[in-house]
Formats: sequence, structure tokens, C-alpha cells
Amino acid sequence: MSQRTPAPSAIAVSVGTNVTATFNEPVDPATVNLELRDSYFALVPGTMTFDAPSRTVTFDPDSDLAFGSEYTASLDPASD
Repeated sequence: MSQRTPAPSAIAVSVGTNVTATFNEPVDPATVNLELRDSYFALVPGTMTFDAPSRTVTFDPDSDLAFGSEYTASLDPASD
């Protein structure tokens, strides 16, 4: 992975922020999986998309995240 937003351990992130990760090499879109979980480990509902030309996966939560809450993004290993 060459880039990700928000940065690890980021604070004061906008509640409307999407989670993104950019791979440093081409990957098979079918093997890309990005999840977001709240502090109770519940999956946050949303939509994951993958843009092959930029090699970027984006997770867009269905609604704004809760202010002052912690979330954890997990990106499964992808294959090429």
C-alpha cells in the first residue's frame, strides 16, 4: 500500500470522511476488501468501490460517522 486516508491513529477527522487506500502495484479487483468497524467491532454499513486505473479502494459509509468515536479500517491482502 502506498497511501491511505485517514492516516493511522488520526484524530479530529471529519465525520463525513471516506476511507481510502492506494495500492503500489496492480491488484485483482475481486480480491480487494476494505471494512470499517466501530469501537464495538460492529461493521459500519457503506459502499466499497475500487478504481483500477488509480489502484485506489474507497469505503463510503452510508451515513456520517459518530463524532468523537473511534473506528478501525481493515484491508484484506489483495492479489494480482
